[in-house]
Amino acid sequence: MIRNKLFRFFDSIIKYFVLVYHTLWRDLRGYWYLISLKFDIAEAILKNLTTDSYLERHASRNPSKIALIFEEKSYSFRDVHHFTNQIANVFTKNGFKPGDNVALFMPSKPEHAMIWYGLSKIGVVTALINENLRSESLIHCIKCVHPKAVIFDSEFENEIYSSLEKDIQLEYFVFGSQESGTERKINSIDLQNKMNDETGDRLISNHKNKMNDALLYIFTSGTTGYPKALVALCSFPPKFVRFDRHEIVYNCLPMYHAMGLGTTLMSLIFGHTVVIRRKFSASQFWEDCIKHDCT
Repeated sequence: MIRNKLFRFFDSIIKYFVLVYHTLWRDLRGYWYLISLKFDIAEAILKNLTTDSYLERHASRNPSKIALIFEEKSYSFRDVHHFTNQIANVFTKNGFKPGDNVALFMPSKPEHAMIWYGLSKIGVVTALINENLRSESLIHCIKCVHPKAVIFDSEFENEIYSSLEKDIQLEYFVFGSQESGTERKINSIDLQNKMNDETGDRLISNHKNKMNDALLYIFTSGTTGYPKALVALCSFPPKFVRFDRHEIVYNCLPMYHAMGLGTTLMSLIFGHTVVIRRKFSASQFWEDCIKHDCT
């Protein structure tokens, strides 16, 4: 009886130390990541490192590094920095100020991210509208954020015209060229023409975001009624996700969706490359990943 108890006692001790041996390094790595995250958050709070703080750093250190790839076109960090500054300056000159809201109705492509990122530099909050919404759901999502303007892609002009223009009196900015021989249905400002008149080297505005400032409105899917707007803030702990600047990430998720948005945003924060595909394609998935050496 005593021998059996001693055997079970020592057997349990041995099993315990075997378990500790096999899990020790995992646990130590976990504690190290947790401690690093706490230090990163403390540094971000102390230095007020908001999401718009990172792009300028990457554009300065690695200006020629590719940030975004879409179809056959690539955008370096210098290109993204230049584009976002142009957007910020256009809207500054058009009277937009920190705290104003804007609705963005575009398909998934680099300009989608660069437009709202540029607006965030001057404190303008962008509502990311699901590109598949039409009629009442589209009107609801735009109305509920009380925007000062709507930015839409030229391919969505018919949807905007039929759903919104007569119902909501706002400023309209259109991005993208129209087909030759056609006229604009909406009295809108050509955003690309305005950008061509602006410098992308520096910002006109001296605005500086704070970590608790609103960055974006992201909508729920609307399974129990109309989609509901959620607020994303300007704060972001850099090591919450482990990426380095050598990664090449494939993003085929909608950029109005939190995951698709976050995947692209992390490129501008960590300094790695993101390959954007407008819509998921099962037949093209592996071909795209191999073509771009996605990690």
